[in-house]
Amino acid sequence: MIKGGLQCEMEFCRLRIVASPEHSPPFDVDAIAYEEDTFLIMSADTEIVDPGKNIMTLMTNLIEIEPEPLGSVKIISGNPIKFLAIIHDVDREPTWEEEWIENSLREIFLEIEKRKLSSFALPLLGTLYGNIEIEGFLTILKRIIEKASIKNLRHLWLIVPDRSSRDIINLLKTI
Repeated sequence: MIKGGLQCEMEFCRLRIVASPEHSPPFDVDAIAYEEDTFLIMSADTEIVDPGKNIMTLMTNLIEIEPEPLGSVKIISGNPIKFLAIIHDVDREPTWEEEWIENSLREIFLEIEKRKLSSFALPLLGTLYGNIEIEGFLTILKRIIEKASIKNLRHLWLIVPDRSSRDIINLLKTI
């Protein structure tokens, strides 16, 4: 790694883990994870559009919406594939729990292997909209990777805040 660069990396369980900010992708990814809530509000499009339906139909649809299960992952097709990690319940305070993050991570790695993906981008779940400590997230991540049966995944991009790549990789190494 070039001293002063935006990226820092390590090998762990035959997996190349690269920490880099969102604006500096270290490689192309097959899929990317996002923090999400049970009603998928966090990933909702903010552009106002004409729904093309009458108000009664819209209200009926809203009443019938079922929340996504906490700790699950909703997959959205595309390139890259979106993995929505359901780790927030906006009706609770705090909106997240470590158990939900752990369950989502476990499901993410199962889906990665099921889909035979070789590269994946993962933000530090629970740190963007929640207040889990980075060390807490990395501890969970390392435990999940150690227990996962990883055969296809070769490259994991940890999406980290600017100027924190080296610190995060060093912390991951010491956990």
